[in-house]
Amino acid sequence: MATDPHDMPQQLALRFPLRQDATFGNFVEDATATVVAQLRLFLEQDSENFLYLWGPCGSGLSHLLQASCHAVEEAGSSAIYMPLTALGDSVVDALEGLEQYDLICLDELEQVAGSQDAEQAIFHCFNRARDCRAKLIIAGHQPVRGLGLQLPDLESRLQWGMTLHVTAPGDGVKTRVLRQRALERGFELPEDVASFIMKRSERSLGQLLDILERLDRASLSAQRKLTVPFVKQTLGW
Repeated sequence: MATDPHDMPQQLALRFPLRQDATFGNFVEDATATVVAQLRLFLEQDSENFLYLWGPCGSGLSHLLQASCHAVEEAGSSAIYMPLTALGDSVVDALEGLEQYDLICLDELEQVAGSQDAEQAIFHCFNRARDCRAKLIIAGHQPVRGLGLQLPDLESRLQWGMTLHVTAPGDGVKTRVLRQRALERGFELPEDVASFIMKRSERSLGQLLDILERLDRASLSAQRKLTVPFVKQTLGW
């Protein structure tokens, strides 16, 4: 397994901060979903070292990857989260040496599909992680065969391990998430206000949470509770 992260070389200094609210505990699923339970099992058992996580935009892939990192770190091991899009032209260098972590989470695979250098770097990262028995989770918005990968060996590797499909939450789940996050922030989001936001805003959960954060700041600044008129005024609706 990986070494103590404090003993890692300086080349591994590139770190993307984890959102503190991206935990398994506040990932809201439909009643029939078992994604969190399966992810927890993957992290706890030793028989599987690779997992491919996929689902449409707004399904919470980034949240789940970061929640996995939080869970591993809370258990005393090391983890790293990397959104591939943010790496730009430094993908090859950024993926070097990651096998020293206990858990490696690579996000947004579809964004680098078709790049020969990036695909080769991910392929070699996969092999090094396997050899060091580090766990690797890669997330994308398509099943492996729908990503348009140009490197057959990489496509083959990505089909070796477990695959979890995450479905986009329905409006009822999104409303529950908004109201739950509001309570975590210390304020109440009335049901009529939540319904109004759902009707007027973009429906992706990420955008809804950005709106909630904006409303939280405005409410604190104005010392006002959230009402439909206040939301209209703040958001220009």
